[in-house]
Parts: sequence; C-alpha cells; structure tokens
Amino acid sequence: MRRFLPSILLTTAIVLSAPFMGLIRDALFSRFAGAAVRGVALAFVALAAAAFFWAVLRIRYRRWPRYGALALAATLLALQEWLTSADIADVSFAAQVNVAEKIHLIEYGLLAFLLYRAFRSAGDFSLVLMPLLCLIPAGVLEEGIQFLVETRLGELRDVLLNLYAGVCGVLFGLAFDPPESFRWSLTGRWRGLYDAAALAVLALGSFFYFAHLGYEHMDPEIGRFRSWHTLEELREAATDRAVKWRTEPPTELSPWRREDFYLTEAGWHTNHRNERHNAGDHYLALQANRILEKYYDPFLDLESIRYSGRHRYPPDQRQALEASAPKRDPAAYLSPVLVNRIYPWPSKRLFLTIWIPMVLALWLLPRIFRRR
Repeated sequence: MRRFLPSILLTTAIVLSAPFMGLIRDALFSRFAGAAVRGVALAFVALAAAAFFWAVLRIRYRRWPRYGALALAATLLALQEWLTSADIADVSFAAQVNVAEKIHLIEYGLLAFLLYRAFRSAGDFSLVLMPLLCLIPAGVLEEGIQFLVETRLGELRDVLLNLYAGVCGVLFGLAFDPPESFRWSLTGRWRGLYDAAALAVLALGSFFYFAHLGYEHMDPEIGRFRSWHTLEELREAATDRAVKWRTEPPTELSPWRREDFYLTEAGWHTNHRNERHNAGDHYLALQANRILEKYYDPFLDLESIRYSGRHRYPPDQRQALEASAPKRDPAAYLSPVLVNRIYPWPSKRLFLTIWIPMVLALWLLPRIFRRR
C-alpha cells in the first residue's frame, strides 16, 4: 500500500482542485492574456526537457530500448501539440485549450509514472497495462466533478487525453527506471487485470451515459436540436425556472454549486444565436432564437452574467431578424449547439444492454475460470 501513496495523494490533489482550475485559468488569461499562454508553454517545455535530460543521464544499460521509449514519448507529446494547434481555428480559444491540455499532460503523465513505479516489481506486461487501467477511473472522477459543477465542463475527450498522457508517462517510466526483468506473459495476474478493466469500463460507461447521452428533438416548426432532457423534462424545467428565477435569478457561476443543465443549454443556444447574428447569418440566429423562445423562455428574461441587459430580443429586433432570414425547410435544420457533446445514438436503453453485461463479464470471467 505504501508504494501507491504518492499516486493516491496526487489523484486526491487533482480531484479536489478540479472545480477551481477553470477559475484560476480564466483569472490568468484575463490578467496576463498572451503572457499566461507563453508562461505555461515555457513551463511545460522546461519540465519536459528537464525530465528527459534526467532520464538520458540515467541510461547506462539497455540503451536502445530505453532511448526508443523516450523518443516515442517525445513524439507523442509533439504530435499532441501539433493536433491541438491545427484543430481549432479561433486563436484565442485555441490558446486556452492548449493551456488546459498541457496541464492534463503534466498531471496525468506524472500520475502514470507514479503508478508505473508502484507496479514495476510485477516484471511482466501488467506493469504497462495496470497504470493505464487505474488512470481511467481517476480521470473519470475528475471529469465527473467538472461535469457536475457550474464553473467547469467535463467531457470524454479529456478522459482520453488523460489516457494519452498516461501512455507518455509509462513510456518515460520504462526509459527512466526499467524493470529488472520483463516477461510479455501475464501469468497469475489475469484476475487483477480483469478487475481493473471492469472498473475502467464501469467508470467510462457511467460518465458517457450521464455526460454525453441525450436526445435529438424534432420540432416541425423549427427543426432539430439536442438536449440532455426529454421534451417533457424541458417543459417542466421551463415552468419550474419561470417561478424560481423571479425571486432567485442566477447572478454568477460558483464552483460550490451543482450545474443546472437547463440553464447551461439555454446559455449555449444564446451564445450561438448572438455569434451568428453578429456574423450576419440571420437564418441560424433566428432558428436559435425560436428554440430559446419555445423551450428556454424563462432564460431570456434573465440579466446576462457577463454583459448588461437581458437575453430577450426586443420585438422590433426580432421582426427585423425574421424579415431578413431566408425561408427554409425546418426538416433540414439541425442546431449545431451541443452536437459534439450530446449523442442521441445509441439510445440510453441500448447502451445499458451492451454496457452492463460487458462490466459483469469482465468481473465474473476470472472468477469462473478460477473455480474451473
């Protein structure tokens, strides 16, 4: 147990800081802007260079396999940097994503290295697999907290990024401190691996079910849009918030409060409407405004948290928008809001029928084989 203490302490620190890291990052960006991005980038490069230089100094035997592991880890880090820079067109947003992803790489690369050290004495392939399998529940726990609090966004992509960082951390560990002996077999360790895999699949499936599975609604007058809620739940939420927000309107985001996903969806639709209107795309702005008026109407009468004024368009602005927007078939419209975050397929029922037996099989199989 003692050998796992460093990784347990680091996991605890990552999870407890999860609700507040977004606020810290936003404060750095608002105060230092580009300097914050350059500072984080330089710190990341300095840490990586120091770690790799230290590892090179330790390599005195089994040189080529260890140099190869270091080179592969460095290649994966460079590839991640290139993909992040090439994937996002908005330079400012790309810089913020870049900073967030570098923090993920540092945290989970170090955590994987510590877990590798804890499993190093195994001497077989489990010393590679077990750290990565243990990394998944830790990443899901952090992202789950981010998903549930107002100030953060939790998504499966970051869990996969954590696993990617873990691969780099394990490769670095193999180069830095290789096992005294190594076997590709897993003799006697199948049960532990199956249990770890069952826990990883359980954690991943739970997060995907709650954070990413939802519904695609078709409104014959507007078109299609996605939501975490059923249509009935949207109507009930609208009735509830219309009463609640008269006396207790949301005025700020807090890491101590649970996410109101009805509020979150309304905010995303409003941001999309405003961005499209400012860009001169009146059709998309009108469609987003129709969704807001029909399903998120109480939100439109709230004061904006970031800007002055309410979200509802005045009658003359709304009439001008309707007059300028082209007429199109609603059946062809799909709102881009939350399309990359909420998936209507597989359905929740279908997902459960596949996921639950998979978890049970991973947990039961080694016990069945052991009895036989």
